[in-house]
Formats: sequence, structure tokens, C-alpha cells
Amino acid sequence: MLDQIERALYAEDPKFASAVRSTDPQVHYRRRIWKAAIGSALGLFVVLAGVIVNTMPISIVISVAGFLLMVTCCAWGLAGWKRMNGVADPAPRRRGRRQKAAGGGFMERLEERWRRRHGEL
Repeated sequence: MLDQIERALYAEDPKFASAVRSTDPQVHYRRRIWKAAIGSALGLFVVLAGVIVNTMPISIVISVAGFLLMVTCCAWGLAGWKRMNGVADPAPRRRGRRQKAAGGGFMERLEERWRRRHGEL
């Protein structure tokens, strides 16, 4: 059935079909990393511009905005880097009751300590 859909797509719009088929996800992630690097550099320049402006309330706002831009772009680029290299976990682990019960969670340890202290007094 998928083959039929693919053939129909090629028959209907061969240029689009070949563009979609030849696209490598690595290219997308590389482009994302480059954009993030440029955004980080731009954020650094905005931070420096905030230092140069030297009027107190405006300077702080400009510097904070530049810092937030840098941090956001770095996180975005790091996410792209992880996905490009296959480091990112595709299915995040959920912490459920099973893990807490099996591992004896933090709160259970605190409760046990509390019981021991009041038992000793």
C-alpha cells in the first residue's frame, strides 16, 4: 500500500517527491547548529552592546536579553547536535510508581529516618 502511495506521489509531483526522498535529516540538524552558533554570537554581541550603552536601566535590559538569546541558542544547538549524533534518547523515560517502589525513593528514606528518630526518643 505504501508503494502505491509513493508511486502516486511520483506520478503527481515528481519534483516534490524527489526533493523529499533525497533530504537527509543530518542536513537539517547541521543547519540548526549553524543557526544556533550564529544566534549565540549575536547574543554575545548584544551582551557587549549592553555593557557599552552604559545607561543603567537600558544597559541591564539589553545585557539580560543578550544572555537569554545566548543560552537559548546554545540549548537549541546542543539539542540538534545530540540528535545529529544519535545521542538523544528518542523515548524519554517516565518515572512512575514502579520505579519509586522498586528503588525506595527519597521520601521513603526520609520517613524511615523520621520513624527511627522518634522511636529512639
